[in-house]
Amino acid sequence: MSKLEGNSLLGTYYRGVFLGLAVGLLALTPALVAQASVTEDSSTRNSGCPHCWGEGCRHHGRGPARGRGRGPGAMGGGPNQPVMENAHFLIDNHQHLQRTVEEVPGGVRTRTIADDPALIDRLREHVLEMADLLAGGGRIRNWDPLFSEIFDHRDAIKIEIRDIANGVEVIETSEQEQVVALIRAHARKVEEFVARGRAACHEETPLPPGYSDIGR
Repeated sequence: MSKLEGNSLLGTYYRGVFLGLAVGLLALTPALVAQASVTEDSSTRNSGCPHCWGEGCRHHGRGPARGRGRGPGAMGGGPNQPVMENAHFLIDNHQHLQRTVEEVPGGVRTRTIADDPALIDRLREHVLEMADLLAGGGRIRNWDPLFSEIFDHRDAIKIEIRDIANGVEVIETSEQEQVVALIRAHARKVEEFVARGRAACHEETPLPPGYSDIGR
């Protein structure tokens, strides 16, 4: 075999290898794109509002949780947290909700009602889920100063829940004066959610004027 013929065969071989790789990549690319799309869609679908609820809010460029060494845990506020589905639904339908807040000794009494039976059910479920979250050691909106502080003092908060016509009543109280201030500030923030929907979700909530932390 001449040197020229050898080079020609070698060139043919490498072209075949290159062509095989190219075909393989073309076949694989749709699968990779589909996988990335499913992952992104799944995250968006499950989070609903990924800027509002996670331990590290991407919208605000925040890092890990602020709460005194607490990690995410089973209910730690990750962006795919199933418990937030009702919260997202209510915020997206905030114009159908009516809410009143009354200050009572040691805290607040809130009444929230809706004009649609399906919405009423979701509202009642949400209130129970949030009470369970507080009692069970979970956290949401940990990038938000007020919410972070509320969860830091969960043990000082008492919650009573009862169904009322078209909605739910919640009495939230504490024996600690500074925690009472947190409770009342939280109630006002939830009023913002009801009044303005997702626009209010993207805003940090300052601690109450004159608030001083306790127990640290």
